Amino acid sequence: MKTDRRAFYIPDPLTGDVIWLFADGSYVLAAQDSLLHDQITPYNPRWQSNMSSVRKNRARAAEFFAKGHAILDAFDRDLDLDQANAAIDDLEQEYGMKFGFTPEMPYVEPLPQEPVEAPFPDPKEEAYRR
Repeated sequence: MKTDRRAFYIPDPLTGDVIWLFADGSYVLAAQDSLLHDQITPYNPRWQSNMSSVRKNRARAAEFFAKGHAILDAFDRDLDLDQANAAIDDLEQEYGMKFGFTPEMPYVEPLPQEPVEAPFPDPKEEAYRR
């Protein structure tokens, strides 16, 4: 929304809160534990980011997703759903990120029900009855 200029933020110089202003006149305070709240201060109202930190964040995200896909690859080999889900939960906890893929057991076509009686007479059975 910020990039599309549908919302703007201003830091409050008295409280240090970050206030989001919307086009309809409404506003909301940024959460205390949000990235924006940690990055912006009343005395430094711009993002405190540099290329080094951007590269570090991208590398960390790439590592997170590579490990997540390795878990899914292991699941494709082993089909151990509980182990894969537990490994993804641990990975999300470790990195504080959400992995958007979940392992699913492959679909197995169910066998059709056996007919109670044969749909047509068996010629061999007819020969035995005679």
